[in-house]
Amino acid sequence: MTSGKVHQHPFIPPAAVDNLRRQASRLAALGHAKDRREWKFGELVNKTWDNLPEDVTAEVSREMFFVECSRLINEQADFPIVSASGETLRRWCEVVAAFENMPGIEIMREHLSFEHFRLARVLANKGKVSVPAYALAVAAEQRYTADEMRQHFDPPEPPDEYARATGHLEWMETFDWNGKKAQALPHVRALRELLA
Repeated sequence: MTSGKVHQHPFIPPAAVDNLRRQASRLAALGHAKDRREWKFGELVNKTWDNLPEDVTAEVSREMFFVECSRLINEQADFPIVSASGETLRRWCEVVAAFENMPGIEIMREHLSFEHFRLARVLANKGKVSVPAYALAVAAEQRYTADEMRQHFDPPEPPDEYARATGHLEWMETFDWNGKKAQALPHVRALRELLA
């Protein structure tokens, strides 16, 4: 507080606040670059497939095409960008194709990650939302992360009593059982076996 500013993070040192903000800005920029990469590769691969001559698409399956494109992409990097099986690239291409004609997609792409779009498709396929655009609109309005959007529309099932009890017993077995506490360990294990 030597600078005269009101320090709103009383338990975090100012240097750590600055460092966290700097790293968050850097990682946010990297996240946008990653999203652009996924959109660009998806668009490029879809366009390339669509422009292949019919005799080529009759001989080569789309899966083989994804594998070969993945190999070409990974050759240019020091580490694999996409899976060698073509699955990563296939998913990117499917997301791009699903949203290519969506009105206002450019605005949505500025505010939401590629993962938002992927999960919106999953939510629609599971029947959790009527259309992916609805999940995206809510996520943009509420400023949800992709995980928060998924949990909002498809919350996890709460564990039943049996699962909770056995979970607690498994957790208790991980304790450091020494001294007098060690006498209880056989009872915890026996109780867990009775419930199994």
